Amino acid sequence: MNSNIHRDLAQLEATIQYQQDHNWNYETLVTQKLDDAIDLIILHSGMERDKDKEDILMKMYDYMNEFKVGDEILDVNLNDKQRADYIYLGEKLRSNG
Repeated sequence: MNSNIHRDLAQLEATIQYQQDHNWNYETLVTQKLDDAIDLIILHSGMERDKDKEDILMKMYDYMNEFKVGDEILDVNLNDKQRADYIYLGEKLRSNG
């Protein structure tokens, strides 16, 4: 996988963990990091010449896009289910390296 995508996913996982540890005091960071990762996945899938790699990126995009919370950029307020979903995502990212 592209090192930039890997870095963004690692940052997303770390941001989720930080918010979880700090009572979700600035949860907008999580949604912004998710948007960054999704944007990078889209960018790289469009430039990918290997069809198999492009398919993997698009599957990753579809999966990550499930966690988006609307199109709000500023002052996001997550509900308990959304927080639980992000915690699950963070665990999946951590377990998959």
